Amino acid sequence: QNHREVGQRLFWCLLAEMNDPRSTPRFSILLKAYYDNCGFFQETLSKQFDIQTFLKNIACNVVNQKFTNKGERVKFCQRELENLNRLLPEEFNVCLDPTLVATHLQSKKCKVMNSRKKPLWLQFSNTDRKECGGKPILVMFKSGDDLRQDQMTLQLLRFMDNIWLDNGLNLKLTPYQCVSSGEQVGMLELVTNADTTANIQKQHGGKLGALNKNSLKQWLDENNPDVFKNAKAVETFVHSCAGYCVATYVLGIGDRHSDNIMISKEGHLFHIDFGHFLGHFKSKFGVKRERTAFVFTKEMAFVMGGKGNENYENFVKLCCRAYNCVRAHGDELINLFRLMIPAGMPELVDDDCIAYLAQKLCLSHTDEDAAEIFKKEINTCLADVYRRIDNLIHNWKVS
Repeated sequence: QNHREVGQRLFWCLLAEMNDPRSTPRFSILLKAYYDNCGFFQETLSKQFDIQTFLKNIACNVVNQKFTNKGERVKFCQRELENLNRLLPEEFNVCLDPTLVATHLQSKKCKVMNSRKKPLWLQFSNTDRKECGGKPILVMFKSGDDLRQDQMTLQLLRFMDNIWLDNGLNLKLTPYQCVSSGEQVGMLELVTNADTTANIQKQHGGKLGALNKNSLKQWLDENNPDVFKNAKAVETFVHSCAGYCVATYVLGIGDRHSDNIMISKEGHLFHIDFGHFLGHFKSKFGVKRERTAFVFTKEMAFVMGGKGNENYENFVKLCCRAYNCVRAHGDELINLFRLMIPAGMPELVDDDCIAYLAQKLCLSHTDEDAAEIFKKEINTCLADVYRRIDNLIHNWKVS
Protein backbone atom coordinates (compact mmCIF):
# COMPACT_ATOMS: atom_id res chain seq x y z
CA GLN A 1 0.00 0.00 0.00
CA ASN A 2 2.84 2.43 0.81
CA HIS A 3 4.50 1.66 -2.52
CA ARG A 4 1.27 2.54 -4.32
CA GLU A 5 0.88 5.78 -2.36
CA VAL A 6 4.45 6.91 -3.04
CA GLY A 7 4.17 5.87 -6.69
CA GLN A 8 0.88 7.68 -7.24
CA ARG A 9 2.19 10.89 -5.67
CA LEU A 10 5.37 10.66 -7.76
CA PHE A 11 3.35 10.13 -10.95
CA TRP A 12 1.19 13.23 -10.46
CA CYS A 13 4.05 15.34 -9.16
CA LEU A 14 6.09 14.62 -12.29
CA LEU A 15 3.09 15.35 -14.53
CA ALA A 16 2.46 18.66 -12.76
CA GLU A 17 6.05 19.79 -13.44
CA MET A 18 6.26 18.54 -17.04
CA ASN A 19 5.18 21.86 -18.53
CA ASP A 20 8.35 23.64 -17.43
CA PRO A 21 10.73 23.39 -20.42
CA ARG A 22 13.70 23.19 -18.05
CA SER A 23 12.28 20.05 -16.43
CA THR A 24 10.52 18.32 -19.33
CA PRO A 25 13.43 16.21 -20.68
CA ARG A 26 14.47 14.89 -17.28
CA PHE A 27 11.00 14.39 -15.82
CA SER A 28 9.63 12.71 -18.95
CA ILE A 29 12.38 10.08 -18.65
CA LEU A 30 11.61 9.56 -14.96
CA LEU A 31 7.88 9.37 -15.66
CA LYS A 32 8.32 6.79 -18.42
CA ALA A 33 10.73 4.74 -16.31
CA TYR A 34 8.26 4.60 -13.42
CA TYR A 35 5.19 3.96 -15.59
CA ASP A 36 6.89 1.17 -17.59
CA ASN A 37 7.94 -0.61 -14.40
CA CYS A 38 4.98 -0.14 -12.05
CA GLY A 39 3.33 -3.40 -13.16
CA PHE A 40 -0.40 -3.82 -12.52
CA PHE A 41 -0.56 -0.25 -11.12
CA GLN A 42 -0.36 1.03 -14.73
CA GLU A 43 -4.06 0.36 -15.21
CA THR A 44 -4.94 2.34 -12.06
CA LEU A 45 -2.87 5.34 -13.16
CA SER A 46 -4.29 5.21 -16.71
CA LYS A 47 -7.85 5.34 -15.33
CA GLN A 48 -6.97 8.30 -13.14
CA PHE A 49 -5.34 10.13 -16.04
CA ASP A 50 -8.37 9.60 -18.29
CA ILE A 51 -10.79 10.78 -15.60
CA GLN A 52 -8.69 13.91 -14.98
CA THR A 53 -8.72 14.65 -18.72
CA PHE A 54 -12.53 14.26 -18.92
CA LEU A 55 -13.03 16.49 -15.88
CA LYS A 56 -10.73 19.16 -17.28
CA ASN A 57 -12.73 19.26 -20.51
CA ILE A 58 -16.00 19.59 -18.57
CA ALA A 59 -14.55 22.35 -16.38
CA CYS A 60 -13.39 24.27 -19.48
CA ASN A 61 -16.84 23.97 -21.08
CA VAL A 62 -18.51 25.20 -17.89
CA VAL A 63 -16.34 28.33 -17.94
CA ASN A 64 -16.32 29.05 -21.67
CA GLN A 65 -19.97 28.53 -22.58
CA LYS A 66 -22.47 31.31 -21.97
CA PHE A 67 -25.34 30.73 -19.56
CA THR A 68 -28.23 32.99 -18.64
CA ASN A 69 -28.05 32.09 -14.94
CA LYS A 70 -26.25 29.98 -12.37
CA GLY A 71 -28.91 27.26 -12.40
CA GLU A 72 -28.43 26.69 -16.12
CA ARG A 73 -24.66 26.36 -15.62
CA VAL A 74 -25.14 23.77 -12.85
CA LYS A 75 -27.61 21.73 -14.92
CA PHE A 76 -25.18 21.73 -17.86
CA CYS A 77 -22.39 20.53 -15.57
CA GLN A 78 -24.57 17.76 -14.13
CA ARG A 79 -25.53 16.54 -17.61
CA GLU A 80 -21.87 16.43 -18.64
CA LEU A 81 -20.95 14.52 -15.49
CA GLU A 82 -23.78 12.05 -16.05
CA ASN A 83 -22.44 11.45 -19.57
CA LEU A 84 -19.00 10.89 -18.02
CA ASN A 85 -20.48 8.27 -15.69
CA ARG A 86 -21.22 6.08 -18.71
CA LEU A 87 -17.50 6.06 -19.56
CA LEU A 88 -16.18 5.42 -16.06
CA PRO A 89 -14.91 1.97 -15.02
CA GLU A 90 -16.76 0.03 -12.30
CA GLU A 91 -14.11 1.05 -9.74
CA PHE A 92 -11.31 3.59 -9.84
CA ASN A 93 -8.93 5.38 -7.49
CA VAL A 94 -9.23 9.13 -6.98
CA CYS A 95 -5.88 10.82 -7.69
CA LEU A 96 -6.15 12.70 -4.40
CA ASP A 97 -5.46 9.56 -2.34
CA PRO A 98 -4.72 5.99 -3.51
CA THR A 99 -6.80 4.60 -0.62
CA LEU A 100 -9.96 6.27 -1.98
CA VAL A 101 -11.83 3.91 -4.31
CA ALA A 102 -14.90 5.30 -6.10
CA THR A 103 -17.59 3.71 -8.25
CA HIS A 104 -19.30 6.66 -9.99
CA LEU A 105 -20.16 10.35 -9.76
CA GLN A 106 -23.34 11.35 -7.93
CA SER A 107 -24.02 13.91 -10.66
CA LYS A 108 -27.19 15.40 -9.11
CA LYS A 109 -25.23 16.32 -5.98
CA CYS A 110 -22.39 17.97 -7.91
CA LYS A 111 -22.34 21.73 -8.46
CA VAL A 112 -20.38 24.68 -9.82
CA MET A 113 -18.82 27.06 -7.32
CA ASN A 114 -19.28 30.84 -7.59
CA SER A 115 -15.61 31.91 -7.76
CA ARG A 116 -14.14 33.30 -10.98
CA LYS A 117 -12.59 30.04 -12.26
CA LYS A 118 -15.84 28.12 -11.59
CA PRO A 119 -14.34 25.08 -9.81
CA LEU A 120 -16.45 21.92 -9.69
CA TRP A 121 -17.78 20.52 -6.41
CA LEU A 122 -17.81 16.75 -7.05
CA GLN A 123 -19.29 13.89 -5.07
CA PHE A 124 -18.19 10.34 -5.84
CA SER A 125 -19.85 7.21 -4.51
CA ASN A 126 -17.44 5.26 -2.36
CA THR A 127 -17.03 1.49 -2.54
CA ASP A 128 -18.72 -0.51 0.20
CA ARG A 129 -15.38 -1.75 1.50
CA LYS A 130 -15.10 -1.33 5.24
CA GLU A 131 -11.63 0.21 5.04
CA CYS A 132 -13.01 3.04 2.89
CA GLY A 133 -15.72 3.90 5.39
CA GLY A 134 -18.47 3.93 2.76
CA LYS A 135 -18.90 7.72 2.99
CA PRO A 136 -19.15 9.76 -0.24
CA ILE A 137 -15.85 11.14 -1.52
CA LEU A 138 -16.05 14.93 -1.76
CA VAL A 139 -13.50 16.81 -3.86
CA MET A 140 -13.16 20.14 -5.60
CA PHE A 141 -11.80 20.03 -9.14
CA LYS A 142 -10.01 23.20 -10.20
CA SER A 143 -8.96 24.17 -13.72
CA GLY A 144 -7.16 27.44 -14.36
CA ASP A 145 -5.33 27.62 -11.00
CA ASP A 146 -1.76 26.56 -10.23
CA LEU A 147 -2.29 24.30 -7.23
CA ARG A 148 1.41 23.55 -6.71
CA GLN A 149 1.69 26.41 -4.22
CA ASP A 150 -1.35 25.16 -2.30
CA GLN A 151 0.13 21.67 -2.29
CA MET A 152 3.47 22.95 -1.04
CA THR A 153 1.89 25.10 1.70
CA LEU A 154 -0.23 22.21 2.95
CA GLN A 155 2.86 20.01 3.06
CA LEU A 156 4.63 22.70 5.11
CA LEU A 157 1.65 22.75 7.49
CA ARG A 158 2.12 18.99 7.97
CA PHE A 159 5.84 19.61 8.55
CA MET A 160 5.04 22.14 11.29
CA ASP A 161 2.35 19.89 12.75
CA ASN A 162 4.89 17.06 13.08
CA ILE A 163 7.28 19.43 14.88
CA TRP A 164 4.55 20.42 17.31
CA LEU A 165 3.40 16.84 17.91
CA ASP A 166 7.01 15.80 18.59
CA ASN A 167 7.05 18.52 21.26
CA GLY A 168 3.78 17.40 22.83
CA LEU A 169 1.65 20.08 21.14
CA ASN A 170 -1.51 18.95 19.39
CA LEU A 171 -2.79 22.07 17.63
CA LYS A 172 -5.51 20.18 15.76
CA LEU A 173 -4.62 21.36 12.25
CA THR A 174 -6.66 20.40 9.19
CA PRO A 175 -4.11 20.02 6.38
CA TYR A 176 -6.54 18.66 3.79
CA GLN A 177 -5.36 16.75 0.72
CA CYS A 178 -4.41 18.61 -2.46
CA VAL A 179 -2.93 17.32 -5.72
CA SER A 180 -1.73 19.34 -8.68
CA SER A 181 -2.33 16.97 -11.58
CA GLY A 182 -1.02 19.03 -14.49
CA GLU A 183 -0.62 22.58 -15.75
CA GLN A 184 -3.20 24.77 -13.98
CA VAL A 185 -5.32 21.82 -12.90
CA GLY A 186 -5.83 19.67 -9.81
CA MET A 187 -8.03 18.37 -7.00
CA LEU A 188 -8.60 19.34 -3.37
CA GLU A 189 -10.26 17.47 -0.54
CA LEU A 190 -13.46 19.08 0.72
CA VAL A 191 -13.72 19.25 4.51
CA THR A 192 -17.23 18.34 5.65
CA ASN A 193 -19.25 19.70 8.60
CA ALA A 194 -17.57 23.09 8.26
CA ASP A 195 -18.44 26.55 6.98
CA THR A 196 -16.59 29.71 6.03
CA THR A 197 -16.41 32.56 8.53
CA ALA A 198 -18.05 34.69 5.80
CA ASN A 199 -21.18 32.50 5.81
CA ILE A 200 -21.21 32.36 9.60
CA GLN A 201 -20.98 36.15 9.80
CA LYS A 202 -23.85 36.55 7.33
CA GLN A 203 -25.98 34.04 9.24
CA HIS A 204 -25.49 35.94 12.50
CA GLY A 205 -25.74 39.58 11.55
CA GLY A 206 -26.65 39.79 7.88
CA LYS A 207 -24.80 42.45 5.89
CA LEU A 208 -23.11 43.78 9.03
CA GLY A 209 -22.22 40.33 10.37
CA ALA A 210 -18.50 40.92 9.92
CA LEU A 211 -18.71 43.56 12.65
CA ASN A 212 -20.59 41.30 15.08
CA LYS A 213 -18.11 39.95 17.63
CA ASN A 214 -20.60 37.29 18.77
CA SER A 215 -21.04 35.59 15.38
CA LEU A 216 -18.50 32.75 15.68
CA LYS A 217 -19.43 31.96 19.28
CA GLN A 218 -23.14 31.89 18.47
CA TRP A 219 -22.52 29.46 15.60
CA LEU A 220 -20.38 27.15 17.77
CA ASP A 221 -22.98 27.30 20.58
CA GLU A 222 -25.77 26.34 18.15
CA ASN A 223 -23.78 23.35 16.91
CA ASN A 224 -22.66 22.30 20.41
CA PRO A 225 -25.63 22.82 22.78
CA ASP A 226 -24.30 20.19 25.21
CA VAL A 227 -22.13 21.83 27.89
CA PHE A 228 -19.31 19.29 27.69
CA LYS A 229 -19.25 19.23 23.87
CA ASN A 230 -19.27 23.03 23.86
CA ALA A 231 -16.25 23.19 26.17
CA LYS A 232 -14.47 20.67 23.93
CA ALA A 233 -15.30 22.72 20.82
CA VAL A 234 -13.89 25.88 22.44
CA GLU A 235 -10.73 24.00 23.45
CA THR A 236 -10.35 22.74 19.87
CA PHE A 237 -10.91 26.27 18.57
CA VAL A 238 -8.22 27.68 20.90
CA HIS A 239 -5.63 25.09 19.83
CA SER A 240 -6.35 25.23 16.09
CA CYS A 241 -6.51 29.04 16.08
CA ALA A 242 -3.06 29.16 17.74
CA GLY A 243 -1.64 26.72 15.19
CA TYR A 244 -2.88 28.61 12.15
CA CYS A 245 -1.92 32.02 13.59
CA VAL A 246 1.69 30.85 13.95
CA ALA A 247 1.80 28.96 10.63
CA THR A 248 0.30 31.79 8.55
CA TYR A 249 2.53 34.33 10.31
CA VAL A 250 5.75 32.43 9.56
CA LEU A 251 4.77 31.51 5.99
CA GLY A 252 3.38 34.99 5.22
CA ILE A 253 0.05 33.69 3.88
CA GLY A 254 -1.89 36.44 2.09
CA ASP A 255 -5.46 36.99 0.85
CA ARG A 256 -6.93 36.01 4.23
CA HIS A 257 -10.50 37.22 3.73
CA SER A 258 -13.48 35.64 5.47
CA ASP A 259 -14.10 33.07 2.71
CA ASN A 260 -10.59 31.67 3.14
CA ILE A 261 -10.98 30.86 6.83
CA MET A 262 -13.32 28.06 7.92
CA ILE A 263 -14.57 26.50 11.15
CA SER A 264 -15.86 22.98 11.64
CA LYS A 265 -18.82 22.22 13.86
CA GLU A 266 -16.41 20.54 16.27
CA GLY A 267 -14.45 23.80 16.63
CA HIS A 268 -11.53 23.29 14.23
CA LEU A 269 -10.50 26.62 12.72
CA PHE A 270 -8.53 26.20 9.49
CA HIS A 271 -7.39 28.16 6.44
CA ILE A 272 -7.93 27.31 2.77
CA ASP A 273 -6.69 28.64 -0.61
CA PHE A 274 -2.97 29.37 -0.34
CA GLY A 275 -2.47 31.29 -3.57
CA HIS A 276 -0.27 33.91 -1.89
CA PHE A 277 2.58 33.38 0.56
CA LEU A 278 5.92 34.83 1.72
CA GLY A 279 4.36 38.21 2.48
CA HIS A 280 2.55 38.77 -0.83
CA PHE A 281 -0.40 40.52 0.79
CA LYS A 282 -3.31 41.97 -1.16
CA SER A 283 -3.83 45.63 -1.96
CA LYS A 284 -6.47 47.55 -3.94
CA PHE A 285 -5.71 50.78 -5.81
CA GLY A 286 -2.50 51.10 -3.80
CA VAL A 287 -4.32 50.67 -0.47
CA LYS A 288 -3.22 47.75 1.71
CA ARG A 289 -6.10 45.37 2.32
CA GLU A 290 -4.10 43.31 4.82
CA ARG A 291 -2.35 45.32 7.50
CA THR A 292 -1.52 42.62 10.01
CA ALA A 293 0.80 39.64 9.62
CA PHE A 294 -1.95 37.11 10.40
CA VAL A 295 -5.67 36.99 11.21
CA PHE A 296 -6.83 37.12 14.81
CA THR A 297 -10.00 39.16 15.21
CA LYS A 298 -12.29 40.16 18.07
CA GLU A 299 -14.77 37.45 17.06
CA MET A 300 -12.08 34.83 17.57
CA ALA A 301 -11.04 36.29 20.93
CA PHE A 302 -14.71 36.39 21.97
CA VAL A 303 -15.01 32.61 21.48
CA MET A 304 -12.15 32.29 24.00
CA GLY A 305 -13.80 34.61 26.49
CA GLY A 306 -11.63 37.64 25.73
CA LYS A 307 -8.50 38.93 27.42
CA GLY A 308 -8.04 37.69 30.97
CA ASN A 309 -10.01 34.49 30.37
CA GLU A 310 -8.17 31.21 30.94
CA ASN A 311 -8.85 30.09 27.34
CA TYR A 312 -7.42 33.32 25.94
CA GLU A 313 -4.31 33.11 28.12
CA ASN A 314 -3.85 29.50 27.05
CA PHE A 315 -4.12 30.60 23.41
CA VAL A 316 -1.30 33.13 23.89
CA LYS A 317 0.90 30.52 25.60
CA LEU A 318 0.22 27.98 22.84
CA CYS A 319 1.12 30.57 20.17
CA CYS A 320 4.43 31.45 21.85
CA ARG A 321 5.37 27.82 22.42
CA ALA A 322 4.41 26.80 18.88
CA TYR A 323 6.34 29.75 17.43
CA ASN A 324 9.52 28.82 19.29
CA CYS A 325 9.18 25.15 18.26
CA VAL A 326 9.10 26.21 14.60
CA ARG A 327 12.00 28.62 15.13
CA ALA A 328 14.10 25.73 16.45
CA HIS A 329 13.70 24.16 12.98
CA GLY A 330 14.05 27.46 11.13
CA ASP A 331 17.07 26.49 9.04
CA GLU A 332 15.31 23.31 7.94
CA LEU A 333 12.21 25.29 6.93
CA ILE A 334 14.28 27.79 4.93
CA ASN A 335 16.07 24.94 3.15
CA LEU A 336 12.73 23.37 2.19
CA PHE A 337 11.78 26.63 0.49
CA ARG A 338 15.15 26.79 -1.26
CA LEU A 339 14.60 23.31 -2.65
CA MET A 340 11.39 24.53 -4.31
CA ILE A 341 12.92 27.56 -6.10
CA PRO A 342 13.57 25.55 -9.32
CA ALA A 343 9.83 24.78 -9.54
CA GLY A 344 9.34 28.34 -10.84
CA MET A 345 6.32 29.29 -8.75
CA PRO A 346 5.62 33.02 -9.29
CA GLU A 347 6.09 33.97 -5.60
CA LEU A 348 9.17 31.80 -5.07
CA VAL A 349 11.73 32.55 -7.76
CA ASP A 350 14.98 33.19 -5.83
CA ASP A 351 16.55 33.53 -2.37
CA ASP A 352 15.25 37.09 -2.05
CA CYS A 353 11.70 35.71 -1.86
CA ILE A 354 12.67 33.75 1.24
CA ALA A 355 13.83 36.89 3.08
CA TYR A 356 10.31 37.36 4.50
CA LEU A 357 10.42 33.88 6.06
CA ALA A 358 13.85 34.46 7.59
CA GLN A 359 12.68 37.78 9.02
CA LYS A 360 9.59 36.30 10.64
CA LEU A 361 11.54 33.44 12.20
CA CYS A 362 13.71 35.92 14.18
CA LEU A 363 16.50 33.35 14.35
CA SER A 364 18.92 35.70 16.14
CA HIS A 365 16.50 36.25 19.06
CA THR A 366 16.14 34.27 22.27
CA ASP A 367 12.96 32.29 22.88
CA GLU A 368 11.87 34.83 25.48
CA ASP A 369 12.33 37.77 23.09
CA ALA A 370 10.59 35.89 20.28
CA ALA A 371 7.62 35.14 22.54
CA GLU A 372 7.30 38.85 23.36
CA ILE A 373 7.42 39.71 19.64
CA PHE A 374 4.58 37.30 18.94
CA LYS A 375 2.49 38.63 21.85
CA LYS A 376 2.80 42.11 20.35
CA GLU A 377 1.65 40.75 16.98
CA ILE A 378 -1.45 39.27 18.66
CA ASN A 379 -2.29 42.64 20.21
CA THR A 380 -1.73 44.37 16.86
CA CYS A 381 -4.19 41.98 15.22
CA LEU A 382 -6.84 42.59 17.89
CA ALA A 383 -6.49 46.36 17.57
CA ASP A 384 -6.77 46.27 13.76
CA VAL A 385 -10.17 47.56 12.67
CA TYR A 386 -9.45 47.38 8.95
CA ARG A 387 -9.37 43.55 8.86
CA ARG A 388 -13.01 43.45 9.93
CA ILE A 389 -13.92 46.24 7.48
CA ASP A 390 -12.20 44.29 4.71
CA ASN A 391 -14.29 41.23 5.64
CA LEU A 392 -17.41 43.42 5.59
CA ILE A 393 -16.60 44.69 2.08
CA HIS A 394 -15.75 41.17 0.91
CA ASN A 395 -19.03 39.75 2.25
CA TRP A 396 -21.01 42.53 0.54
CA LYS A 397 -19.18 41.96 -2.72
CA VAL A 398 -19.71 38.20 -2.71
CA SER A 399 -23.37 38.55 -1.71
